[in-house]
Amino acid sequence: MSRVYFIHDARGKRQLGEDALPLCVGGALQGDIVMPDVADDAVFAHIAISEGHAYIQPVAGAVSLFHNQKHINDSRWLKSGDEVQAGDAVLYWQVRGDQVTISTQRRTAPAGLIPPNAPPPVVPPGEENTQQASHQSAPPGEPIPDVNNVTSVPAGQRNWRRAVFTVFMVLLLATAFVLLATPVIVHVTPEPQHQSLDGFPPAVTLGNRLLALPGRYTVNASLDGYRPLQVPVDVTMGGLQKFNMQLEELPGRVMIELQPPVPFRVLVDAAAVSTKADAITEIAGGSHRLRIETDRYLPLEVDVDIAGKGQQQHLAYVLQPGWADVTIISQPQGASVSLDGESGGVTPLATEMLQGSHTLVLSLDKYQPVTVQLNVVAGGRVQPDDFVLLPADGELQLSSKPAGATISVGGVFYGSTPATLALPSGEEHRIRLSKPGYQVSDRKVQLKPESSSPCKWTCHLNMVCSSLPRVQPMQA
Repeated sequence: MSRVYFIHDARGKRQLGEDALPLCVGGALQGDIVMPDVADDAVFAHIAISEGHAYIQPVAGAVSLFHNQKHINDSRWLKSGDEVQAGDAVLYWQVRGDQVTISTQRRTAPAGLIPPNAPPPVVPPGEENTQQASHQSAPPGEPIPDVNNVTSVPAGQRNWRRAVFTVFMVLLLATAFVLLATPVIVHVTPEPQHQSLDGFPPAVTLGNRLLALPGRYTVNASLDGYRPLQVPVDVTMGGLQKFNMQLEELPGRVMIELQPPVPFRVLVDAAAVSTKADAITEIAGGSHRLRIETDRYLPLEVDVDIAGKGQQQHLAYVLQPGWADVTIISQPQGASVSLDGESGGVTPLATEMLQGSHTLVLSLDKYQPVTVQLNVVAGGRVQPDDFVLLPADGELQLSSKPAGATISVGGVFYGSTPATLALPSGEEHRIRLSKPGYQVSDRKVQLKPESSSPCKWTCHLNMVCSSLPRVQPMQA
């Protein structure tokens, strides 16, 4: 449950919730809590909450701030009964349960006190405890009343009583602790250099065991080459409790140096691991299969033994080129070259290609494109045979009147009109159009490459005229 804050200051009385914090302490214009007799725009402290506890933090360069009569320059925790003073203004902090009362007022100057003009009386030696040494004397003419002397307990006897009482309380608390405590054994593997069971009240060591009251404790252990151990445990009422824990070994710090020095990726036992900016790769201790990959060099695979436990190792390797020098020539020259879908230049072309299979496409206007798969082995020189580009096909647009005539080219059926045919350019082709009831029409054509204007032929088919014999009617 959040605390409620009651503020009593120059503005009067008001109530705030915990969500209103932090609060500004200062004058009437700037302050959430207004201090008396300060400038309206003054700000000299802030009150805030951290982990459920209130604290006050002075503002640098403001007036001097005193917390419980002690000058402060940094934050201080606030507890019930605290006073915070700035000049003659005082802030009082009172806590009762979930209610916090904050009040301010001006400190009243003490009344002026003036000692007597005459010097204090001198007491003769040996008369310090007599009635004449009393601060009050009897009126003149009246006898001094008798005062019965009270015999005080000797100092040695008082100290002896205190000692007995202290020993009794210690024994009582020790007995209660033993009766309520639970025996605990904490076993950490491997054996740490430092080990403790921290909590309140503190655990007590008894032989190879610990005695701890029920509650939450923290097991802390440390050993060179291992991650610090910090594990919370719950101690309960009852018999012996055992906690078995394992320290985690630190990975080895491996520095990998490559020649030539290029960016790289590291895989340990086929799993990718990150490399820090200082070229340090953290790898668990033991035997591993190390693979180093780069963009243009052959992958490197080696078996390594990593010491681990935070120790640093240095590994140096020389990379082998992962490409080959490739020369590409076409007939005719000037063809555009595409390597795996990306432009690579024009023929004749000398370039570098990474090891592996690549798709090579050569294209030239008015010529048919050539697509080949090229296998490249790193470290060598590759020059395939010249690529001969064939002229591109020509285009023939056919139509007939009437439509629907059968098309054949060189005796091969190509559909019916109207149609657009792609035929090899630079060659003579025999085109035949035929339709039942019409005369066959033949024509020879030679086409140019497709980039030129298409060839068009519209054929008018002639009907076939046939003579039928005259039939005489039968005689009745």
